[in-house]
Amino acid sequence: PGDFQAPDNCETVRTQVRVGYSERTPFFDYGPATFWRIIEEGRWGFSDAIGLDQKMIMELDTVTFFTSGTFRIFRQPVAGELLTIHTWVDRLEKIRCFLRSDVVDQSGNPVFSNIEEQLIVSLSRRRPRRAGPDFVHLIEKYLANMPSESS
Repeated sequence: PGDFQAPDNCETVRTQVRVGYSERTPFFDYGPATFWRIIEEGRWGFSDAIGLDQKMIMELDTVTFFTSGTFRIFRQPVAGELLTIHTWVDRLEKIRCFLRSDVVDQSGNPVFSNIEEQLIVSLSRRRPRRAGPDFVHLIEKYLANMPSESS
């Protein structure tokens, strides 16, 4: 994630999280697990906002699997700090979904950013698939870059 700003062409889901004191290392900083946990909170907040639950996954015959993620860390969080996670879908490319999360402090300053690649899979066929129209409709107000016909 090279740039750091919420998209102006789609909505984002905002999830707030307080950074835990007990997650600090003996050196009073935070390790990778804390950054991942914060992103997970944003991902679950996003799933909740779009109404994605087990029933919806079965109806759509679609699930996504995390394959990779890239972080850009601007600074360490502060113990007890309240952060806001802005989450949206950056783009869909064929059988992949790129979920973006930008984490800011209460003044709106960047703390860290993440983009993760997820594989879109058909549950019934247990194989990768393109995002179907129902899935696209489910996320479209949070989708920054609509897929083209060739994507």
